[in-house]
Amino acid sequence: MGLRFDTNVPALNASRSLNRSEERLSSDLRIHRAADDAAGLDLNETTTILQRIRALAVQTSNDTQDTHNHTEIDAYQHRIEFTVNTLAIQQENSTAAESAIRDAGIAAATIAFTRNEILVSTGSSMWAQANVIPQTALTLLGSSER
Repeated sequence: MGLRFDTNVPALNASRSLNRSEERLSSDLRIHRAADDAAGLDLNETTTILQRIRALAVQTSNDTQDTHNHTEIDAYQHRIEFTVNTLAIQQENSTAAESAIRDAGIAAATIAFTRNEILVSTGSSMWAQANVIPQTALTLLGSSER
């Protein structure tokens, strides 16, 4: 029986979903990690988006917001949510792959250990058998001389 170390990938998935739900509850805009680059956003583009969202938020507070601006904010929200979700899925997949690699390494070490144990056991058995044959011969020689 080999050892197996698992990473709880379903728990990671549940944690990611829970974090996403908590983020949605904590903010209307749901923008928490805009600097993440999973959806192809570089730092400059992220900064530009955040500045635009800030300007739109100021317009909202001044009652100068129009319908187009609301649509623009929604589009930014969806893009940032997609980025966050993509990162979470990539982390989950990476952890699952790392776990599988670790399991394979442990399996290889267990196989090598078991192989060596079999070789030691076989060698001991052969040594014991090799010692029995001369003893049997000596016993036969000793009993025939009487």
